[in-house]
Amino acid sequence: MDIKEYESRKNELHKEFSRRKSELDKEYALSNDTVKIGDTVTDHIGSIVVESIAVYGIMIGEPRCTYYGKNLLKSGKQSKRDPHRTVYQTNIKPT
Repeated sequence: MDIKEYESRKNELHKEFSRRKSELDKEYALSNDTVKIGDTVTDHIGSIVVESIAVYGIMIGEPRCTYYGKNLLKSGKQSKRDPHRTVYQTNIKPT
């Protein structure tokens, strides 16, 4: 084995580790999530109807979910000024 082959194999191991860790983080975050698409969630800003769910926090600690969806006014109608926004799992107010 020469240095090029060593570096190549080492890079492949790093790629494989990163990919598998990302899958594990996503699996963990989604398994600890009670919110589903179509649910309404509320944070300190207001409420949204969840249209999509993503995972964040992979590099800074425990993986969590973010929710993106229609921004609702207090009346329950969709906001025209800010029609969509993101809510972080850690900011959700208990119902």
